[in-house]
Formats: sequence, structure tokens, C-alpha cells
Amino acid sequence: MHKLLVRQLRKQFGSLDAVPESLRPLFTAVAAAYVQADDERAMLELSMENLSVELADRYYRLRNAIDEKDGVSQALSVLAATLESTADGIVVMDLDGRIVRSNSRFAALLQLPEEVLNARDETALFGFLSSRVEDPIALVAEASAAAQHTDRSTSDVVRFTDGRVFERYSLPQRIDGRTIGRVWTWRDVTEQRSLTAQLEQAQKMDAVGRLAGGIAHDFNNLMTVILSNAEFLQEDLTEGTPQRSDVDEILKSARRATTLTQQLLAFSRNQMLRLAVLDLNAVVYAVEPMLRRLIVEHIAIEIHTPAELCLVSADRSQMEQALLNLAINARDAMPRGGVLHIQTARARVMADDPITARGVLAGDWILLQVRDTGTGIKREHLGRIFEPFFSTKALDRGTGLGLSMLYGIVAQSGGHVVVDSEVGAGSCFSIYLPETHGLPELEPVDVAPVTVAGRAGTALVAEDEDAIRHLMQRSLERGGFTVLCAANGQEALALARAYVGEIHLLVTDMLMPGLSGRDLAVAVRAQRPETRVLYVSGHSEDLVEWTGLVNAHSGFLAKPFTARTLDVAARELLAGSIP
Repeated sequence: MHKLLVRQLRKQFGSLDAVPESLRPLFTAVAAAYVQADDERAMLELSMENLSVELADRYYRLRNAIDEKDGVSQALSVLAATLESTADGIVVMDLDGRIVRSNSRFAALLQLPEEVLNARDETALFGFLSSRVEDPIALVAEASAAAQHTDRSTSDVVRFTDGRVFERYSLPQRIDGRTIGRVWTWRDVTEQRSLTAQLEQAQKMDAVGRLAGGIAHDFNNLMTVILSNAEFLQEDLTEGTPQRSDVDEILKSARRATTLTQQLLAFSRNQMLRLAVLDLNAVVYAVEPMLRRLIVEHIAIEIHTPAELCLVSADRSQMEQALLNLAINARDAMPRGGVLHIQTARARVMADDPITARGVLAGDWILLQVRDTGTGIKREHLGRIFEPFFSTKALDRGTGLGLSMLYGIVAQSGGHVVVDSEVGAGSCFSIYLPETHGLPELEPVDVAPVTVAGRAGTALVAEDEDAIRHLMQRSLERGGFTVLCAANGQEALALARAYVGEIHLLVTDMLMPGLSGRDLAVAVRAQRPETRVLYVSGHSEDLVEWTGLVNAHSGFLAKPFTARTLDVAARELLAGSIP
């Protein structure tokens, strides 16, 4: 500003020296004022600049704070969304047991009412759960232990009285190395545990079945020898003598042992099943007269069947036996009387049907349901009722194989057994068998065995078990056969090639070391097409594998058999073939 004043004075007076003396003090004062104003203006500009810098710094700090707050808010939103997106129930508690945060899944899983959620307190939560879990003491004890050992992770299993099962995990919540609370995770594992239990049960039953099946197959060979030799003795002894009575008792016990063997085989799914298309309604009504003789008068029997056919592929005699076993168990469960309900129905199971969680696949099934109003089965026993020799009855009440046999028959027929029972409310056995199509088999008719007059012919026996081979030889020789014996397939083939006469019958075990029964039969019939073949085995898989070989020229005899049944089977196969 003072420079502008100088320029004005110079313009007015020509130079500063030409300024009048009287005006110089004024000029000096004005100049000084202008200089002071310039200084103040400069200071003001500097202050304004400093203020602008400070305001800008504060602005940027405020902007960063706002951004940071927005980031925290966004992070909290992501955390909340994550908590809500999980399938687990999550609840966060501080060290004093107050609920800090929880997701909606937690409330839904535990079915918590509003008042418990609003209380946001551990005491209210456990107070609500105590009447709904099987072990409330353990529930609270685990939570207390987790709180006391704040740096320890814990886990336990919580079982609800309605059957639901949860796995509960507790982890310490830390910030900057300091524990400030705990995070609890509740996971519904009901279905997973159910599937695991089913798998374990299936594996256990399969293992026991393999053991039972292996024992039964070996036992079949022993029973074949015992039964046949007892029959030989019986035929040689006069009826009424003490020795004959002893042999009769031996045979009676041996046949009971054979029945037990067949039940073990049925359980292990190695029973010889004669599958046929059956109308399950007809099977039920065929068994009804026997049921009414077995069931005491103070137990009512109610049978309900649909108008349409309920066709399944099964063994008639085994299905009848399974139904009888269930009826007998129901009778024993109703000592004071009750009602036995038997029902058949066509059932279509959908993929979302609850029964699929118990092993029954989606599809068309035939349902056979046997229900009683008896004492029921304890929950701890339900997982074992199909095990061989497991029974809740007294020692003198059955063998414990009835339900085992039922399990094996149904499983071997491609079906499932589902059991529902409560103590005091009775039991319900639901058998699901695959629905089939075709013409149902006619009712069985007893046919007298065929006998062949005159000589029986020549038989070639191939059996690697010495005792059974000798039994076959003795039995066939008593029936009039000329018998050639071989201990294996190779030896039998050599005998067939070397024998100059006609061989009418080949009796061979299906499974032998070296040359199998099938390969032996093929080789013998290639040279001797007129030879009939009788296959013998105690293994059900043999029957399935060699079913195509059983025809007009061949037959099948399951172990255990007796000398009499072997003779009948041989004669039936040769009927009309020997002049």
C-alpha cells in the first residue's frame, strides 16, 4: 500500500524531495500506517493460511474417522450377515453369563420363546432348557466348567427329550490377547447321528451275519451226517425198543438243531429262498387259521387288507414263518390281553418322506404291518432286537432267533424292517417289500414223491467232505444205485472217462477245490449227454449263481439233507430215464 502512496506523491510533486516540508510529517505518518497495515495484512494472510491448513487437517481427520466408522459399521454388518447365514446356532456370552449377541438360528434350533431371548441371561436360558434336555445337570455343569476355565475349548452332546441331538462347542472370545467372553455353537446332528447309528447297526449286523452264516454252513455238513446216520439206525431198529426211542430223540433234537441252523442262515441272508411272485394278502389269510390257534382267546386279531393285490417276490414259507414269529412275539407282549393288528397296503414312498431317514428308499413298496397293544420295548433294547440270541424274555421262552430270522428274510428279499415302540404303548413292526408285477403263485399242493421201479442205475458222487461223501455213497447204495466215489472234481472226471458203463446220475457238491461242480458237470455231460446232475450245496449264493443250470436234466439239493431226501431227489430226477 505504501508503494502506491509513493507513486501518487511522485506523480503529484514530481519527486519525494519536492514534497512540501509541511506535508512530510503527514506523509511519513501515512507511510508508516500503510507499512503497519501491510504487515498486519501479511500476518493475517499467514494466520489464514495456517487456519486453512489446520481446518484441512481437521477435515481429513474427521473424514478418516467417518470412513473408519463406516468401515466398522460395514464390518459389523458383514459379521451379522455371516452369523445369520450359518446353519449353526451361535450365542456370544460375556464372562458374567450375559448374552451379548446371538443369531436367529440359535433361537429357532432351541425353540426359545421371546421372554428368554429378551432376558439375555444365561440363567433364563438354562432354566428354559432344563425341562427339555435329558441331562440338565450335565448341561449346566459343562457351561460352568467352560466359564471357569475361560481359555479352554470345550464340547459336549446335548440330547433333547423329543429325540433331537445337538453338538455344543464353546470357544474363548479374545481381543488383544485378553479373554472377554465365550462363543457357543449349537449344531443339530440328529439326522447325522441317526444315519451313523444305522450304518454302525448295519455293519454290526453284517459282521454277526457273516459269523452266523459261516458257522451255519459248517454246521449243515455236521447235521447232514448226524441226521442221515440216525435215520439208518432208525430203519434198522424195531419200533418200541429202548434203542429205537433213543434214536428217535436224537433225530428230534437234530431236526431242532437244523431249524436253528436255518434261522441263523436266514439272519445272515444266506438262507435258501425259493422266490416267487406272491400276493401278500393271500399269505396273511393262509396263515390266519394257524394264528388263531396260537393266539390266546383274550387277544383279538384284526386283519385289514386292500381290495387290490399286494404282489412281492419272496419265499412263501419264509414269509409265513416271519409273520408267525411276529405274531408270537406280540402274543408274549400281551399277557393280559390286547389287540393284534395285521395290515397290508401298497405304499408309495417319496424322496421327502420321513421314512427315508430310516433306510427305506423312495419308490413303490408293499407294506406288511404287525402292531400290538402290549408292553412295548425299552429304547435301549431297540438297537439289539435283531441280534441272534438277544432276547428280553426269560431263558425258557424261545431262542432269541425269531426277529433275527425276520431281519434276514426281509433283507434277503430286498426289503426293510422299521420298528416303533414305546414302553406301555405296544410295538409296531413295519415290513417294506419291493412291489413286483406278474401272476401270483398258486397255493402249494402236496405231491407224493416219485419212485422208480426196478434198478436205480449208476451214480457218480463228487464231494470233498469225507463224512458226507461216505454218507452219500451209503444212502445211494441202500437205494439200489451202483456208486462211484471221488474226493474232488478232477478225480470224478477221471472216473467218468475211465468207466465203461453208463453213468445215470452225477451227484456233485457245487464248491470243491480245483474243479467246481459246474465245470465237472459240463465236462461229464459233454461226454455223456444222458447223465443227469444233482447239485448239492449249503451256500445260498450257489443257488443264485447256478439257477440257470437247474432244468429237466439237473436238480438242486440243499444241505442239510438226510439219506431219505437224497434218495427221493435222485429218483425224482431220474424218473422215466432208466428203462
